[in-house]
Amino acid sequence: MILKRFFPLLLGMVAAVGGFSSCENIDEADRWEGPLPFEVRKNVLIEDFTGQMCLNCPLASEEVHKLQEAYGAEHVIAVAIHGGALSISKDKNGLATDEGNAYVSHWGIDAFPKGKIDRGNTLDYQSWGGAVYTNLQKEAAVGIALLGNYDAATRMFKAQVSLKAPEAVAGHLQLWLTEDNITALQRQPEGSMDRAYVHNHVFRQTINGLWGDAVQVSAGEESVHTYEVQIPADYVAENLNLVAFVYNDSGVLQVEQLSVCSKN
Repeated sequence: MILKRFFPLLLGMVAAVGGFSSCENIDEADRWEGPLPFEVRKNVLIEDFTGQMCLNCPLASEEVHKLQEAYGAEHVIAVAIHGGALSISKDKNGLATDEGNAYVSHWGIDAFPKGKIDRGNTLDYQSWGGAVYTNLQKEAAVGIALLGNYDAATRMFKAQVSLKAPEAVAGHLQLWLTEDNITALQRQPEGSMDRAYVHNHVFRQTINGLWGDAVQVSAGEESVHTYEVQIPADYVAENLNLVAFVYNDSGVLQVEQLSVCSKN
């Protein structure tokens, strides 16, 4: 689905350029004031490589929040992957996981914070906005529909992922669990330790392995995949999200998110 959004920053840039390049007076009736529209054609995945001992990682988290405020959290889907030298391991009550460390190692992340937008180049957080804006306007090569069912008594979560594509697509389907509203220690930019810091969209675990499952989607046909996972006791089910995306060598083709406890 194509959704029209508005990007106010560009208008200011255009106005500034116009002010320097021309002194022509424009009749008030011919003036147009308002944000420049653009079409959201696909959702965007931000892989935010972070750590609890990282000074500037809260600034990257703020950047994610700004982008989600601007474009909608349903379109800018972020996953905070804790791992590497500035993270705290789970056995020390931290948020890093073995899988998170594996991703950090695989992508060669040796400074934090860093991020990948739709599996593109590794970027500093100050550059995420431009990449997000560009990728939102790309055509989605595949559509993803998510259904889920969570049984609180057994803590079993069942997910159904339906894929459709206008043209044949080959890649991998990846499913992750993320958790919001985790209160845990976080080093701040000025060096202090905030023990009441609230972490959001924290990578918890994969559902279908480190690199997902190979998928082939035929043109115009639906490809349906089902999964089941036991939710660990130390995860708050009400704060969990399923993140599903399809990727190949060209990057992330589409990403969607679903609350584990959503009613559908």
